[in-house]
Amino acid sequence: LLRLLDQRFRARGILIVSADHGEAFGEHLTRAPPQTIYEELVRVPLLVRGAGVAHQLIDEHVGLIDVGPTILDLFGVPTPAASGGQSLLPILAGRPPALTRPLLAEGRLRRALYTPEGVKVIADERRKVVEVFDLVRDPAELDNLWDEDGAKSDRALGLLEAWFAAHTLKKPGYAPPYKP
Repeated sequence: LLRLLDQRFRARGILIVSADHGEAFGEHLTRAPPQTIYEELVRVPLLVRGAGVAHQLIDEHVGLIDVGPTILDLFGVPTPAASGGQSLLPILAGRPPALTRPLLAEGRLRRALYTPEGVKVIADERRKVVEVFDLVRDPAELDNLWDEDGAKSDRALGLLEAWFAAHTLKKPGYAPPYKP
């Protein structure tokens, strides 16, 4: 595939490879997705190769929600206002990131939000648990700060709740597929 991309589409071809979830091998006492939204399940590779893409490894946290706007941007098509993602084209071109959208994860009554400071808050409606992790200090998510840093925890949880309150579908007759 790479050879074909290089031979026939060097000037305009783009290859994007990712995954919908990671794998758990006993971390956080789980082995099968989608039981949690810890990093081992939500952090997946995103590989982009092709015309106009700078060879680089980036540390910026991006989301799969950004892939659609990136593809649209590659074709010069504007991203619909309702999209939650942003184009990664500036990053792919080697320019500094200017992402302003929140980075989120959601799955079966579990929601997570990442703050720009590297804090991740997880609200698990099924287990009725809130967890807060400083991913800079604790990338393995072993030290829950919920009870230790009230201000940081409350701020992160408030952001998560406000975002989902504003973006949850509210239509007469609609019932979410999962209920606590």
